[in-house]
Amino acid sequence: MRTWLVGVSAVALAGFASAKATDQDYPLRCGDLFGFTSAVPKGRADADQLDTSLNAKYWDTLGPTATPSMFNAMARSATSEGARRADEITSWGPDGPMAQEVFEAAKAAIAAHLRTDAGLSTELSGLMAEQLKGVTLIQTAEDYVGSYISHERRKGNATGEPELTVQAYRSYQSSCGRNGLKPNAFFALGSVVLCPGLALGLHDFDASRADAMDAMAYTLGHELGHAIDSSVWPQAYAGMAACYRSITQVTYIWEPGLADEITADHWGALVLARRLRARPAGPPSPEQVVKIIAYATDGYDAPQSSTHPPSQFRVNQTIARHPDMVGLLGCPGAGEPNPTCTLRGRLPTTASG
Repeated sequence: MRTWLVGVSAVALAGFASAKATDQDYPLRCGDLFGFTSAVPKGRADADQLDTSLNAKYWDTLGPTATPSMFNAMARSATSEGARRADEITSWGPDGPMAQEVFEAAKAAIAAHLRTDAGLSTELSGLMAEQLKGVTLIQTAEDYVGSYISHERRKGNATGEPELTVQAYRSYQSSCGRNGLKPNAFFALGSVVLCPGLALGLHDFDASRADAMDAMAYTLGHELGHAIDSSVWPQAYAGMAACYRSITQVTYIWEPGLADEITADHWGALVLARRLRARPAGPPSPEQVVKIIAYATDGYDAPQSSTHPPSQFRVNQTIARHPDMVGLLGCPGAGEPNPTCTLRGRLPTTASG
């Protein structure tokens, strides 16, 4: 992992501290949102308990001499039961969170913004919107495995079916866990893959239906963002790249991988903010917004890989300083001590209402 990661966090937080020092009424959450989100506790541990029980039932019995067919049968059973039991545990009733609905709404929100963002040309925004349009949602390990195998066959991969199926399951498990119970989602094969553990993790926070759907929207918006991130459309993010290099004084913050995650976080924050503002009763209080961001960024306090910016930077800068988010948090608009980076570049002023 690059040693600059700690430095980036320090630079970002120093900017917030400077802004706080100029305003006696500056809410503490605006200075270090990550300090608040990472302290929101879970009320239960159903995800960990279910994962432990499935490991004992399936994986602890699988010996080192297991054949590919044995592994595949075990993976199919474990992930299927994990998904079924997670769905039973997290049921919010007939009006419970529906991932497909949240996914389609997130896609529509990003597409609508692409058409109006002043930082994009009409041609470029149209191309990005068209690429986004083709992204689908995968919700089960079995569907992912089928898509993975079809993709490999189209590439000419002649690996035997059992061995290729093992590769597919291991690919799924690398992001979703052996039983699919990591609170995660990922972008692959032109699709957003939703791990059953994401809803179960929201349940462990005792999140309400509305809060759970909004938190899920952030994650799905982030993964949809990977369909149009800086690795795909670098020219769309030239202004944002210059802004982040300027405020961090770290030129390689925009290296492949790191930049991709920053741009995906940008879209996730946009989707979340749009959903919060569209609530029938009006946006939730800033204190409740902090909790929803905590639900959405569950796991950000864990060690990050070298392809991700540090958690503090992601929450305190990319999310908290997003121009659509500052007002929801009750924080001052962007200014010299706390700039906002957009597709147009650096914004010195942003309305906070």
